[in-house]
Amino acid sequence: MESILSFDDYDVIESIYYHNPYIDLESENVSPDFKLNIKYGDKERTEAALFFSIELGDKSFEENSFYLKATILGVFSIGNIDDTNEEFVDHLYKKNSLAILYPYMRSLVSDVSSKGGDLPIILPPINVGAMAEKQDFITEEYDNE
Repeated sequence: MESILSFDDYDVIESIYYHNPYIDLESENVSPDFKLNIKYGDKERTEAALFFSIELGDKSFEENSFYLKATILGVFSIGNIDDTNEEFVDHLYKKNSLAILYPYMRSLVSDVSSKGGDLPIILPPINVGAMAEKQDFITEEYDNE
């Protein structure tokens, strides 16, 4: 059985990591800030480029000893879209595609942050579906707008 959602390509668009090893904060409270920008290739939404970003830490080093920002691009397409309703297409792009990209982001964050002298930052597994339900971090646009 062939899936109607196809993961066509993946790339790292941006990775920034600042670390100040001389700051010894006893307890660093780090909460990731995620963003997902979906750029549809056409009005039918048969193709989409998903820009998935994370930002964590503190660029000014006031609350954290590090700052990390990363963006990955996932290119997806949907086949047999004639038989699919809009809600299901939303589900495929906002939940399934995000669930595919999240492990890539976890790996990138761990890899980039491991290059310093401290232990790498390891993002926990999360319920991507529940995260996507919030919708406040997702933006959408069409290529021809």
